[in-house]
Amino acid sequence: MDSLTEYKWQVVAKNIIGDTPGPVWTFTTVDRRDISNATTPAQPEWPDGGVDIDAVVGIGDTGRLVGTTQTIWWSGGFSVDLNLNGNTLILDTGNGNYHNDSGAIFGAGEVRLQGPALNVTGGTGNTYTGTTTVSSAATLGKSSGNALCGTITMHDGSYLEWAASNQINDTSDVTLLGTASLNLAGFSDTIASLTLAAGSSVATGDGGVLTVSSLTVGGTVQPSGTYTSSSGFVTGSGSIVVGAAGTPYEIWAAANAGGQTPGEDSNHDGVQNGIAYFMGMNGLATNPGVVNGKVTWPNGGNIPSSAYGTQFVVQTSTDLVNWADVLVGDSNLNNTSGSVSYTLPTGDAKEFCRLSVTP
Repeated sequence: MDSLTEYKWQVVAKNIIGDTPGPVWTFTTVDRRDISNATTPAQPEWPDGGVDIDAVVGIGDTGRLVGTTQTIWWSGGFSVDLNLNGNTLILDTGNGNYHNDSGAIFGAGEVRLQGPALNVTGGTGNTYTGTTTVSSAATLGKSSGNALCGTITMHDGSYLEWAASNQINDTSDVTLLGTASLNLAGFSDTIASLTLAAGSSVATGDGGVLTVSSLTVGGTVQPSGTYTSSSGFVTGSGSIVVGAAGTPYEIWAAANAGGQTPGEDSNHDGVQNGIAYFMGMNGLATNPGVVNGKVTWPNGGNIPSSAYGTQFVVQTSTDLVNWADVLVGDSNLNNTSGSVSYTLPTGDAKEFCRLSVTP
């Protein structure tokens, strides 16, 4: 049977007098890419093990959660992109099966990390909004963009280790409970706030730096400054820097763009700093191309979609000199929490579009 297809059947009773048709019955199949523990058939070998996401969705497609969805323990992780769609995704390694979860997670919802040997990797950053719960030992190694987003709570005994810089969204509030710990492993990151319970700690490794706007330790808010191993809750030769001044963009630019303005291109990758900030990119970024007549910029969560027209706007031009804002309500504009896109009108006249960001 095909996905999202209506099927009909009818029973017709026949005898020597004639035919008597019964009612017409119908059902519509769901999209095979819509997954959850309840709707997706379990693996026969491990009926309680979760969903083999890559096998169900198909490599190259995008999955959508329609309920709580748990990864299958022995699948090795997943590589397809996933839309949380308001639901919960549980990254579970069971008793410690190696997991490489490299697919890009987006949309609103909750992400839970469970079990050891869990790796959040891949070339495209996660941009989901909502909450993250960590009850495991996990390595964060996205080569571009963030591994974890939203409000992050780490439970007693959990552990996060960096394998590259800038793995947590700059606007995230991170709370460590019990003996939870962070290990920067010599890398650097920026977050909004850090709350440490008595007994929790941050290991910086060789020169790692965690920049936060506010720091609370054991229920006490700490003053601005630089905290090193002498503080009692930091180990290694690096530091926690508290009280970075400026707007969220200025904090991001100080960590990722040499403090440059949104209109400059700090790393000469062809993408303005402001656009990279909008897309949630902390390293090299790429301007999107035209796909099926549409240009789509991912929204990495640094600027809410509600800020359209004030902090970001799509603009069009016929000569690359004079640009006009695309207004809210334009049928060619699609602005969501996950992306903003513009469909170029068809016809003989040339039209160009760009994203302008002024955070």
